[in-house]
Formats: sequence, C-alpha cells, structure tokens
Amino acid sequence: GVAVALAALGVRSVVIMNRSRERAEAMAASLDGVGLEFSVRDFAPPGDGRWAKDIELVVNATSIGLPGTGTFPFSDLYWVPAGAIVLDLVYGAGGTPLGLMPRPRGVRYVSGDTVLVAQAAHAYQLWTGRTAPVFVMSAAVHAALYCQGGSDRNGPV
Repeated sequence: GVAVALAALGVRSVVIMNRSRERAEAMAASLDGVGLEFSVRDFAPPGDGRWAKDIELVVNATSIGLPGTGTFPFSDLYWVPAGAIVLDLVYGAGGTPLGLMPRPRGVRYVSGDTVLVAQAAHAYQLWTGRTAPVFVMSAAVHAALYCQGGSDRNGPV
C-alpha cells in the first residue's frame, strides 16, 4: 500500500518505526524490491532530531494512541521539519493523538478521515466515471465519527 504508492511518486528512502524493532525489520524485508531504500529506527522520542532534518512526510499507519492501543513514545511533533506533511491513516471520534499533538509552524497535518474521504471519492470516480459527491461523503464520515456519542474536537473533515 503506502510503500508502493511512495515509490510510484518517486520517493527514494523510507524510515520505518514500529513498537517492535523486529516487526519493523520484517516489514522492511517484506518490501524488498519495491524500489525504496529502507532504514529502521526505534519507536522512541527522536532525541535531538538531527536524523529527521530531511523528512518530508510522516505517515502514521498504526492504531497506536486510540483507546486500548498504547501511547506514542513522544508527545509533540517539534522534531518534524517545517514544510513536512504529517499524514495520519488512522481516524476516530475526536481525532487521534497524533493529530492533537503540538507541531511546529509550517508542518501540515492531514487527518485519517480526510484520507478516507479522498480514497472513497477516487474509488467512486473510477467505478462510476462521475465526479464524487465529496461534501456528502465528508458529511457522512463526520456524522459517523462525531455525531454518535463522540466529541467534535477536530471540526469538520
């Protein structure tokens, strides 16, 4: 999924962080041949952040931080350089811990609900040949996530 898309977009290198270093290494090995150079880092506070100075995109593809899944080992995104994008593939009522973390000016956050709607809109257009009703799709996701007992801390999708 994500690695193949990144390779197709011309990305050359990816850093994989996981709660288990062994799983991160296994993931990197399983993606051999995708056309990316992988490195593995411990899922830990980034320290001085020097290793992260060239990051352009951070992708959260884990459920960590949602109820019952543990917590992030860091509490802010100040190690992410200005101009980078933080893309959260996770979504949930009230947002995700990653989306609620403080981040430096110039770092753009894209929520998992936004990604979900964009994927659905693209699929709709492929299947029907028509432009997707993105506003309606977004409203449906918003209603499902926030209007059934959840809080609306992130606002509309």
